[in-house]
Amino acid sequence: MLVFPTAKGRFFEFEDRGMIASITERIQEGLFQVFCVDSLDAENWYNAALPPRDRILKHLLYERYIAEEVLPYATTSSRGPKVYVAVVASVGIMP
Repeated sequence: MLVFPTAKGRFFEFEDRGMIASITERIQEGLFQVFCVDSLDAENWYNAALPPRDRILKHLLYERYIAEEVLPYATTSSRGPKVYVAVVASVGIMP
């Protein structure tokens, strides 16, 4: 399972919110592996110091990292053929 944090969130949010604890048994049984990635929102979308074009370029680099490094690692590390994606939900309005 590939987990993305909330906006400007960190990789440890999923655990902090008790989600790892809720599936600990399945993790210990080898049914789940969890890969929690960091957000780079503060460096791209929320970085008002950058022009919009540069924000997009930074996000595309992050997207490339996920597609070319994280997903291949997750698929080769897991026992099953599928990788599921989870997003830690946040409530709020983007400025």
